[in-house]
Formats: sequence, structure tokens, C-alpha cells
Amino acid sequence: DARETVEGVDTVKITGTIDAGILDPVIPRIGEGGGTLPITLWIADVAPPAEGDATTVPSEAPSEGVGPNLVKFVVEKGDGTATVVLSKWAEPVSIPE
Repeated sequence: DARETVEGVDTVKITGTIDAGILDPVIPRIGEGGGTLPITLWIADVAPPAEGDATTVPSEAPSEGVGPNLVKFVVEKGDGTATVVLSKWAEPVSIPE
């Protein structure tokens, strides 16, 4: 849809819809009721790989954090919105049990 700067990162803005259940691991219970929800994504705008630099997707290798990375997404549900902003890609994260 556009190119914008989000949190100091040059991004490409994409809008569409997403199955509500896919979001539950990130935003618990947002998928209740099912269906599809409007979503807007901002993905870091990085140059495509150079010709001959083939990559395998999905890769099992840890991310180097250079992108393209998801910077932000906004999901609309009912009268509200949920906004998630991500940064510090490829830094280790510990999630307590």
C-alpha cells in the first residue's frame, strides 16, 4: 500500500485479512468467534537478495536480524484494535514457563 517509517525503520505497508485463529499464539483470545480480521503489516524494506544468493525458506538457521522483518502489525476486531510492535530481531529471548 505504501512505504512508511515506523520506529525509525523504513517499511513497506501491506493491508489485507487474516484468519482470526492464526493470531491466538501472539494475541491470546483474539481469534474467539473465528472468521477473518482486517490486518495491516509494516515489514522492513530491505533490498532483495543478490542474484545467485539463493536461500532456503523456511530455514532452520537462526535469524541474523537483517530482514525483511515484521516491524508492526495492527488487527481490527469489533470496535477495537490490537497493535504489536517488534524490534531487536535475532536477539535471544527467554520465555518463563
